[in-house]
Amino acid sequence: MLDADVVQDAAAMRLPLVDDDPFDAEPFAHHLRRAGLPANVERVTDDAAFRAALAQGAKPDLVLANVVLPAFGALEALAILRAAHADIPLIAMAAVTREEAIVDALRAGAVDYLFKNQLARLPLQLVTAQENERKRLARGLHDELGQRLTVLNMLL
Repeated sequence: MLDADVVQDAAAMRLPLVDDDPFDAEPFAHHLRRAGLPANVERVTDDAAFRAALAQGAKPDLVLANVVLPAFGALEALAILRAAHADIPLIAMAAVTREEAIVDALRAGAVDYLFKNQLARLPLQLVTAQENERKRLARGLHDELGQRLTVLNMLL
């Protein structure tokens, strides 16, 4: 079940926030709103809540996930996204002193990282993650079209 600390905006993008700190959702939403990127930040703390956030309503635009949590964090969220073949980018976040955990998350498939003391960078990272996802999808569409045209050419 989702926690009660969900920051709502009807026309905003969806951002599940995997974190155990109940006070983190509002600062994330605040920095995004200030940059002109309104977001519904939904804090989730475990496997079931994360799966519910993925299944609920429109597909999330991005996942923010803490890499240093005792039970459920970025690595577990990445495993769920990979198993579901979900093309939702994940940004790993941690305290500055946890760089090795960030590296592990990037190796596991996180698209970027964020240190919690640098929340002002979040809007730029969100735009970058969205652009990278668009490029990946465009490449996939281009490659698929190229393959079909090649097969059609061979058949002719």
